[in-house]
Amino acid sequence: MTVRSLNIPTHDAGRLSATASIAGEELSLVLGGTAETPEEPHLASVLKRVHSEAEHQHIRKVNIDVRALRFMTSNCFKHFVAWVRAIGDLPKAERYPIHFTSNPAVRWQRSSLHALQCFGVDLVSVSEMKAAEGSG
Repeated sequence: MTVRSLNIPTHDAGRLSATASIAGEELSLVLGGTAETPEEPHLASVLKRVHSEAEHQHIRKVNIDVRALRFMTSNCFKHFVAWVRAIGDLPKAERYPIHFTSNPAVRWQRSSLHALQCFGVDLVSVSEMKAAEGSG
């Protein structure tokens, strides 16, 4: 299976890192660092780009690895809520699920992703996996 990088917006001065790739009918997004108020526009543009690409490429699943994302403000997190709402507004045949891989050692992830999972019952799933040594 061919894996290709997805050109997503970069934010050189920020503390949020984001990389994305597509393999077959799955899109993978890896977020790291911190998502605080200065990074909010960058995160919003990344999620919009991922959503647009998922729609145009007929992606069947988006995997998001947030294990190295140490902190996120509620203002940044609301962009995930808006994204899940946008997916839910798509015609049923065009909707795609989002699967988060979270780090059980990062406290905000457990509560926030659980709430997002409750909001997007049929769209959001979460699994926990410790981050690799030295990555967070």
